[in-house]
Amino acid sequence: MKLVFAVERVRDCWQEVLGLAAAHWKETEGYRAGEGFRPSFERYSQYEWGQCFILFIARDELRRAVGYAGIYIMPSMHTQRLIATEDTFFLVEAARRGRNAMRFCRFVEDEARRRGAVTLAMTAKDKRVGRLLLHLGYAEVAQHYSKSLTSGADSPPTPVRVMEPA
Repeated sequence: MKLVFAVERVRDCWQEVLGLAAAHWKETEGYRAGEGFRPSFERYSQYEWGQCFILFIARDELRRAVGYAGIYIMPSMHTQRLIATEDTFFLVEAARRGRNAMRFCRFVEDEARRRGAVTLAMTAKDKRVGRLLLHLGYAEVAQHYSKSLTSGADSPPTPVRVMEPA
């Protein structure tokens, strides 16, 4: 399957992204049982409008969305250098053949670099993705842990709030 990659606006492909995101959530986010799948069009759009979120879409020969990736680009709080951090990276199973994942990752890297990022941090919840990232020159720099701080029930989302310094 030959794929074409592009940066697309959230508003132009949101429904396609939701379908991909639901499949991605089901495949990789089992540890979040009870949190509920609730992506916010408004928040993604705000981050995109603020020029700190970039959405990438992978399309097949029929122009169907078969993958997506998202990164945040902003200055590091520690170094003030522009860094990119992956929000998500996903291809449907049929699109994972050949070098598609490698090509997609490089496309994301090239765009982050073009926008001035000096590093790109990616996560891997699957050993295959970890091997791909190592092959592409990424270094394993941390282990990521998660602990639920709620009862585990499917509770409504907590409102986002900004805390003022004490």
